[in-house]
Amino acid sequence: MEPDPPREPPPAPASAGRGPPPEPHHRQRRALALVRILQPEPVRLEVSVPEGSRRIDGVIDVGRAHPAWGPIRGDLDGRLVLVEHFGAPPSEAALASVYLKLAALVERWVRAHPRPPRPPLALVLSVGRPERALATFGLQARPPAGCWTGSVGPGAVLLVDVRGLAPGPGTTYLRLFDHRRSVVEQNLARLYRDPDVDSKTKLALGEAIMAEPAVWDPVEQRLTAQELLTRGRAALLRRLLAAQEGLLTPRVEAALAACDDPARIEAASLLLLRPQEPAALEAAVHACLVGARS
Repeated sequence: MEPDPPREPPPAPASAGRGPPPEPHHRQRRALALVRILQPEPVRLEVSVPEGSRRIDGVIDVGRAHPAWGPIRGDLDGRLVLVEHFGAPPSEAALASVYLKLAALVERWVRAHPRPPRPPLALVLSVGRPERALATFGLQARPPAGCWTGSVGPGAVLLVDVRGLAPGPGTTYLRLFDHRRSVVEQNLARLYRDPDVDSKTKLALGEAIMAEPAVWDPVEQRLTAQELLTRGRAALLRRLLAAQEGLLTPRVEAALAACDDPARIEAASLLLLRPQEPAALEAAVHACLVGARS
């Protein structure tokens, strides 16, 4: 069993936050890249509150939250969201800093005219369960397993343990925020195979991974290259099948959508070069895509 990661260090003293904002940590850049894929709204980086003494990883004014946020989508809808990513369970001091940052945003919300309908929310993405911090701040567990909620006045806190998040519908994207090398390949493969995540989101993620190699793990890049190649071959095969009457039947289309094996897709494409009756060719293509023996 993999040992628990060390706890996040306490926040830097106020003097450390003066001057221009520091370059975001590699882990933070990866987390914010994942946020940008889902939300088209601008993400403000390293926002300082109050008076530059404490910096927030990112702040985003969410309009409609993307469906890939799954079980926390409703929490994010239509509100200012403070995003903090911790590579290990945050200490009590680190979580206290999040509460102070949220309090500053709540103060701005209270003073705003007109006031937005929903108060700000702090989304804390933690790789691991911060037992002491949860107990100290009295956060309450909520579904799905791995999520806890709290508040700062009208402001809300939502802590998600992306490492311990229960597998299930809608959680595959959230699990990508677990950046540990031992799990990134498995989590990304699950996302690419998840039928509940739309193809547009998968393509945007793949393009982001290939466009910023310094942010992503090499294994994520290799897996994504294979995924994009497979999708390209599948799209070409679909066009070839559609060009011939009687080949792109519902069962063939379903088998093609579910097939993630480049070799089977290539073999099915080669079948189109053989002169066969449409019914026999349709059966052969279907068998090839589902992996049935001829």
